[in-house]
Amino acid sequence: MKEPVVIKSYQMNGLKLVMDAEISFENILNCLAGRLDKSRKFFKDIPKGLLFEGRKLSMEEQEKILDCIQKHSDINIVCIMEEDQELQEKINEKVMEACLELEKRKLKAGLIEDKPEPPKEIEKESALETTKKAEEKVKEIENIEKIEKTQNKLLKKDKTEKDKLQKQNIRERVSSQMAEDPGLFYKGNLRSGQVLESDKSIIFLGDIKPGAHLISKGNVIVLGSLRGNVFAGAAGNKKAFVVALDMQPVQVRIDDFIARSPDEPEKEKDKQAKIAFLEGENIYIEPICKEVFHDIQV
Repeated sequence: MKEPVVIKSYQMNGLKLVMDAEISFENILNCLAGRLDKSRKFFKDIPKGLLFEGRKLSMEEQEKILDCIQKHSDINIVCIMEEDQELQEKINEKVMEACLELEKRKLKAGLIEDKPEPPKEIEKESALETTKKAEEKVKEIENIEKIEKTQNKLLKKDKTEKDKLQKQNIRERVSSQMAEDPGLFYKGNLRSGQVLESDKSIIFLGDIKPGAHLISKGNVIVLGSLRGNVFAGAAGNKKAFVVALDMQPVQVRIDDFIARSPDEPEKEKDKQAKIAFLEGENIYIEPICKEVFHDIQV
């Protein structure tokens, strides 16, 4: 005797309902309900696709079958499947997505356990070995720190010696030059376009403005702001120097060698007395200490 309805598995994630076309739809529903009740344990809450075979069903009949499955089983029907191969592949993808989503929900709810990857074997070492390694590392760091401190001390000592030697050279240069040529005193301000020229050294009490020119065959000492142009050693004196309380000249010339100030103006906090002197073929501008002025004999 032919069964009114047969439930078969279909592909990987589907069920197929094979129905007798000659039996009434009501009999098919009753038979399906009975079979589902008996096999409830075999169909858990797993997403499935459903394929109808044997007779053509209306939308209303399909909905009644779905309601029957929902009432008499734990089967989770997520879509109605078709025989069309291309369409079937798309449906299978949807079913797989539904399966994965269900697994995630169960995992989140704690219904199933997440299986972590087995831990990698860790190389064990004794507490004594660990302590020994730590002590060696500490000693290594201490040795590095000692070496750095020694290097810093040597650098500071070297820098201090160089500074002392440079200051001594500047003092001797200034003293010898001022002893040979005590210079002439001028007081006032030298403005743009004005020129002051002398055969002797010049000691200027005031400011040299931008655009002004100060020329001396000897040395130039400006007890004020030097922002113009200055020419010392105009007769070929390579030992000549220029001193200013605020050294920001447009141009410094000693003998035939010229130097220009940087484009950026000096910050107020960095302003201090400086000396410009010739060494080799370069003009150097360095801070000058008060001891140098003590040695000047005028």
